Amino acid sequence: MGLETKKRLQSKDCLNLFRLLVAIGVMYWHIVRHLSIEIPIIINKTCGYLPGVPLFFCLSGFLVWPSVGRSSSFGEFIRKRFWRIYPELWGAVLVGSVVILLLYDSSIEWGDFMLFNLAQATFLQFWTPDFLRGYGCGTPNGALWTITVIVQFYLISFGLYKLVYNKNKLWLILLIMSILFAFSHNYIVEMLPVIMGKIYSCTVIPYLWMFLMGAFLSEKKDYCLAFLKKYWFLFPVIAFLGRFFSIDFAVNHYYHFFYTIFSFIGIIGFAYRFPMFNLKTDISYAVYVYHMVVVNAFIEFGFTQKLYYFFIIFVITFMLAYVSTITVGQWGLKRKEVKS
Repeated sequence: MGLETKKRLQSKDCLNLFRLLVAIGVMYWHIVRHLSIEIPIIINKTCGYLPGVPLFFCLSGFLVWPSVGRSSSFGEFIRKRFWRIYPELWGAVLVGSVVILLLYDSSIEWGDFMLFNLAQATFLQFWTPDFLRGYGCGTPNGALWTITVIVQFYLISFGLYKLVYNKNKLWLILLIMSILFAFSHNYIVEMLPVIMGKIYSCTVIPYLWMFLMGAFLSEKKDYCLAFLKKYWFLFPVIAFLGRFFSIDFAVNHYYHFFYTIFSFIGIIGFAYRFPMFNLKTDISYAVYVYHMVVVNAFIEFGFTQKLYYFFIIFVITFMLAYVSTITVGQWGLKRKEVKS
């Protein structure tokens, strides 16, 4: 059992379960969309109500905020984040590159290919060279754009913690400002030159409110957790009704503001109310970074539209994710806990 898994069990929650569900939600839509698979409408509607990326960001803020407080310095905090994120990311980049070389029938522009892999392995995952636009769905691992955003949050979170921790007025100001940027996202992008608008969309600014919502709830957990555990079921109901009757606001292009907030609050309440549902091995991150490697390989083989491909991709991705988690992931977590 890994160190991070032990901590998850000791914290008496089942957040590992929800991290996996969020990763599955993102993978579900990528498979359905890119392979043009028709899914029964009941399943499609149900999965359509899982805001994958927003919950991924909220959970990141919730889980990372205490880690900031436990870190004695910015260097220690970044070291821990590095060993949590990058070993498995590098594994996925390596596997993805090998698959591209084996399956792509166009000529490889080696200079750009090396730059592409460097970008994928650092923090510029949103960039894809033109010669790779013919591979798979057009982006070899497009899901990794969120790594760009989350790394930026890591870089600023230590300073934000020192600025606003236990200071309610500053928290309120910061939350309001981040929400205003989210609601202004489309207008800001339209005002900027096209390339600058695309770059801005990959910064943490439009998505900061999600991380901060998670961080704020984490900081105030002791004050509100008893209430959330008792009435956890009310929040997903409110979220669903607001979404169903279109009583909500779309921010960052298409993420739903109130739906994200109430869904996240409900998840936290449920997670601490029912810790027995926790997963001993958390493969969610590996599922996230590997699933598009598998999806694009299927596209290259021409395996699309058939429902059983959907299940085969799930099986292959979960196998890759499990192997990655118990090998590279566990190695990274051990390095993460080593005192410098």
